[in-house]
Amino acid sequence: ALFLWLNCSSVLAQAPMRGGTENQVRYKNLYHALEPGLIIDGFDRLLARQRIVSRLNDVLPNQIEVRILAASGVIVVKVGPHGSVKFPMTKDLLAENPIVESNQAKGSLSISATMEIKLGQNKVIAYSEIYKSAMQAQQAIAALGPTMAGRKVRSIEFEFDRTQGARAELSDNDAEELLLADKQGLLILRVDESLVARNAQVTFSNLPIAARPHID
Repeated sequence: ALFLWLNCSSVLAQAPMRGGTENQVRYKNLYHALEPGLIIDGFDRLLARQRIVSRLNDVLPNQIEVRILAASGVIVVKVGPHGSVKFPMTKDLLAENPIVESNQAKGSLSISATMEIKLGQNKVIAYSEIYKSAMQAQQAIAALGPTMAGRKVRSIEFEFDRTQGARAELSDNDAEELLLADKQGLLILRVDESLVARNAQVTFSNLPIAARPHID
């Protein structure tokens, strides 16, 4: 059930919540789908964003309920905005392998782990810091094993509130470049070592919501 979603670049792993009867699945299936995120969380500039979303357009994240029926008691996995979750990843639960159930139809939910770059609260960022994060993402890709061999981080995708519009100025001592977010609120910044040597900096019009490495 586990597969890599490479054409979306930053999604490490994604799996349908199937494998049981009705709306149930065993814990180990979901653990293994999210397991690459444990490697990502070992890097100080990166984080693994877990999400559970419905494949049905009319089901909102706040309508999704997920419960782990552990021997010690029911563990409720809260589904936040945009489907974000913090699924408990423990060896004890893996050994127990309890049933995980939801209130949604069998096969209608998808769980994923996405590589993201940690963001601060500054609108002005030295390009060297962004480059260091991109290089750490490259190291993380190598740590994921042979299935990711040869993949490169070519750019960073910054996500903004699509209702506000956003832009970024990439500048150094010799030049200035204006970058605009698209209608989806996404802005792409290339990974370029020469910008580090030129002491470039990036100035955002507003703070990004998230930043994800683009892998090809």
